[in-house]
Amino acid sequence: MLEEIYNRDDELTEDDYYDALLFLLGDTYPNLSDDELEDMLEDMLDRLPDRHAESVLDTIGNVGKSMASGALKVAGSDYGKAALMAGGTMVGGPVGAKVVGEFTKYIPPSTNSNILPETGKALALMQNPQAQTAIARASLGIGNGTAPLSLNGATTQVPVAFFLRAMLTCVQSALMELEKNQVVPPPAYSQTLPYAEDIDQQAEWLVECLTAG
Repeated sequence: MLEEIYNRDDELTEDDYYDALLFLLGDTYPNLSDDELEDMLEDMLDRLPDRHAESVLDTIGNVGKSMASGALKVAGSDYGKAALMAGGTMVGGPVGAKVVGEFTKYIPPSTNSNILPETGKALALMQNPQAQTAIARASLGIGNGTAPLSLNGATTQVPVAFFLRAMLTCVQSALMELEKNQVVPPPAYSQTLPYAEDIDQQAEWLVECLTAG
């Protein structure tokens, strides 16, 4: 597994890789060794479609590099093995809203505030390793719908839905900004495209058009 990620990104060290595995899986399987976590992940990836498995591998690389660079600061005792499992807490209600509010403060602004700042925030959040981890865990079907959220060096388990809601809010603001600046065609345009009744098929068709040739 490590060799496969090296082929995708040779900047990742072995320590970074295992730190990322702990962040992704450590709370769900607190009694497994690093090698056993790797075997568990390989078994999960074997059952996923190739494109989904590749996304999970990309997430591991992003998390590992973020930890190595200090962009994602997590104390080992907070995410290593039993700590999260012992906490067993799911943040909800007003507390959950506060956590999401704090998390969005860590979204870096666009480089030029005059150029589509909301779109820049949406892009930054989609590339954030913690948001990617939440989606990867949901894809793997682990964590009972929760994912680790690290703020100020402390890690808390929060529902994956918090990450998704934050992403949806940012994407909605970005879409409004793009439409206002006439960067994207009006919403009615998409209804004239093929597969207008099936948004998933339409998205696949658009990807094929973009990648053709």
